[in-house]
Amino acid sequence: GIAGAAVVEDLTLSIPGSVTRFADLHPVDDPEVTEKLTVVIEGLAARATATV
Repeated sequence: GIAGAAVVEDLTLSIPGSVTRFADLHPVDDPEVTEKLTVVIEGLAARATATV
């Protein structure tokens, strides 16, 4: 991490085929995407509150 920033490498969000996947379905309507995104956001929030 530049300038002392904490790098969070274990929280990632990968959405294979997103260009075609979201052509017919909005990401908010995709249960797999919302579940994965929730995990990432909760993980980041936990890290942020743990370091404060």
